[in-house]
Amino acid sequence: MRRVVEAAAAPRPGVASEDDVRQLRARLLDLEQLVATLAATGDERDDGRVRAIRDAMWKCRKCSALLAFYDRETDVVRVRYKDHLVYAHVGPAGWIQVVCRGCGEPNEQRYATPDEVEASKRS
Repeated sequence: MRRVVEAAAAPRPGVASEDDVRQLRARLLDLEQLVATLAATGDERDDGRVRAIRDAMWKCRKCSALLAFYDRETDVVRVRYKDHLVYAHVGPAGWIQVVCRGCGEPNEQRYATPDEVEASKRS
């Protein structure tokens, strides 16, 4: 009789335990709260659906590794890596340079000042 009780208490392959189910339910609740928080940030379209992210990807010109994202609406470059190196020159004829972590290639993007943008519109 003792062997039958031990066999019933032992975990069976492919069957979730009560603890596994509790952990999954807790994780599901966390995800539901995260979705509700994201939906409440005001990043919605007129029909109430959340907008898709339309940021441009900046890739290495040599190996095509992802370097950064460029948000066209806010005119912001986002770079997020552990041991990453970024150089920037702010002001007229400014530029930003990101060294690729994969191949070491320096990738540079130049940007225009508001005056340069206005001058190009007049031309």
